[in-house]
Amino acid sequence: MLGACGPQELTEASEAPLRTASSAQALTVSPEFSPPLALADGYQNGVVAASAGDITLVVWSEMDAYGYEDIRAMRIRGSDGAPLDAVPLCIACSEAIEYEPAVASNGTDFLVTWTHMNKSAPRIWSVRVRGADGAVLGPSRQLSASSTAYYSPSVASDGSDYLVTWAGYHFSCNRDCGYVSAILGKKVYATDGTSSILRAISPMRVQATSGAKVTYGGGNYLVTWTSSIMSYATRVRAEDFMVLDVEPRDIAFGAKGLVTAYDGSQFLVTWRTSTGELRAGRLSQDGEMLDPGGFQVGMGEVANVLFDGTDYRVVWEEGQELVRPMKSVRVTPEGAVVSGSELVFVEKEYGETWYSSSRPALAGLGRGRFLLGYTENFPQLRYGTVKIRVVEDMPRGEACTQDAQCQSGNCVDGVCCESACGGGLATDCQACSVAAGGTEDGTCGAIRAEAAVVCRPSAVACDMAEVCDGTSLSCPADEPAASEPDLLGDKCEDTPCTLVSYLAALGTESLEQPFGRGLQAKAEAACGSFQSGGAQATQGELRALYNQVSAQRGGKISADVADTLLAALEGMFGH
Repeated sequence: MLGACGPQELTEASEAPLRTASSAQALTVSPEFSPPLALADGYQNGVVAASAGDITLVVWSEMDAYGYEDIRAMRIRGSDGAPLDAVPLCIACSEAIEYEPAVASNGTDFLVTWTHMNKSAPRIWSVRVRGADGAVLGPSRQLSASSTAYYSPSVASDGSDYLVTWAGYHFSCNRDCGYVSAILGKKVYATDGTSSILRAISPMRVQATSGAKVTYGGGNYLVTWTSSIMSYATRVRAEDFMVLDVEPRDIAFGAKGLVTAYDGSQFLVTWRTSTGELRAGRLSQDGEMLDPGGFQVGMGEVANVLFDGTDYRVVWEEGQELVRPMKSVRVTPEGAVVSGSELVFVEKEYGETWYSSSRPALAGLGRGRFLLGYTENFPQLRYGTVKIRVVEDMPRGEACTQDAQCQSGNCVDGVCCESACGGGLATDCQACSVAAGGTEDGTCGAIRAEAAVVCRPSAVACDMAEVCDGTSLSCPADEPAASEPDLLGDKCEDTPCTLVSYLAALGTESLEQPFGRGLQAKAEAACGSFQSGGAQATQGELRALYNQVSAQRGGKISADVADTLLAALEGMFGH
């Protein structure tokens, strides 16, 4: 074995935020990091990834100074992007050359496939990896025959077993007997890693000039590939490994580099044209092309695509210069590129313009979240390293903690909101989540009246708090706050006339009679003076009333009532 997995710290790289081309809004990402090199002079490339619940397996090939390659991997926790393996897993680390990895998950474990070349022609191999602890469930098994060369494996799972496809040569006597280029495949069983009989997926009369890509959806596998002039798709039934489309479906003339994703009801196929356009088109579960000719999503050499629970996410490297931006756009299930959704993840550098762009790795982590893997090249040096990010770009209504996590750029009341919605201010009557008093998560609207949300608290004892009324998006107008203690709880300033109403409402347990009737008469007299002559003319009567209440505090008038009256009277005559 040329490389041994030894302990090595993970290498953190730049944590610069990602930026959208339209709004310069930073996305939330995990810290970008590189898995450690198992070989001192190693070169990591060919990164792929697949998710099983909260665990994502990132797989790559690693080459030494002599051109020998191993297949290595690392598990990533999807919830926060944390590495679960301090040391890379050795998936295929023999004295052969092992390259072109592919990986899929059945929801619990993984199947890794690769091209294996020793002293003869390249073969296709596979091995299972347990998601819980990263254990390699050997032995590795050769899937392809030993009679000729095979390359470019791809793998998908129906949630139980796997379908592995690859390009190679198959013996045929369709016209003249001999070997023809074809897409071949085997079903691999999750229980023990054994496989079914070999089957030709592409018809013998249609020779394949590129490797196939396989995606599962709706009970069938969709296998796409390219011939010399046309790209094709055919469906393979998962249940019995039956090829459903004996005549493959045409995708696009001259298309290259096909990749597919499934959204629960249909597929999205992306490809590159001879002019460098990246195009996409939807394919129904019946194999019907819903967007003949497709629609443009960008300009680039190779791309990848996934469905993030809301939209498709297409990622690619643009251009053939020394510096190539890695970009992404969202495409709706209805087949529309979302305006303003273009992101630039990183500017990748190449030593020479003839270097081919590498296909990014994508793995879905739930609605609006995905893992992005790619190789960062070092133009002045011989080697490159795998880089990994977990990207959050969540749709409306998803839980969030900051604006950058949301596709809308608005995290309000703990959810991604369609608008700023007042910015989550407590002084308005707008809400964007049910928990905050709104009617729907992600939709801005008036706070429900029954939620009884206080939008303006009481300023002083005599000032009542304002509550959202269920209709208006703004808080009700604030009435002037009283400067004296509140007697009747009516939000109004207390006056001698207020004292009259307050005294009339007191019972015998608070105010002894006939003392109370005399106190009431003096309050009414003070009220009359106040109404006719104002506060200055009432000073003497208010002071007399104050002295009488003080004298009888705790006697003919209870202490708490007396204290309320005394405080109100002090406020009225300015003391």
